[in-house]
Amino acid sequence: HGIALSAPEIYQANLFLKGHHLDSPDAAKKTNTEMILFEQRDYDEPLPPQSYSVIVAVESLAHSPNLSHTLQVLANALQKGGILLIVDDVLAPWVSDTRAQELAH
Repeated sequence: HGIALSAPEIYQANLFLKGHHLDSPDAAKKTNTEMILFEQRDYDEPLPPQSYSVIVAVESLAHSPNLSHTLQVLANALQKGGILLIVDDVLAPWVSDTRAQELAH
């Protein structure tokens, strides 16, 4: 299940699925997986609770209008013992505001 803020990203992801013949229920059966789905969502929309064993956030959290809220939404969607992997340039919360400003430039 892929989620993006951008309609062009969703379009490209769906083109990838189609190009690799992964866009149908038959493909899911052949690979013994669930259907792959990509959808456009906003940061404020909650995800189904405890639905995911792994959530990967790639270069997206830096654009969140409310990082604390976004992280809570993601954490709530994780299964017990799930993994949240963040690959982003989000500044760590322990960095002081002054230092954060220096690092952002």
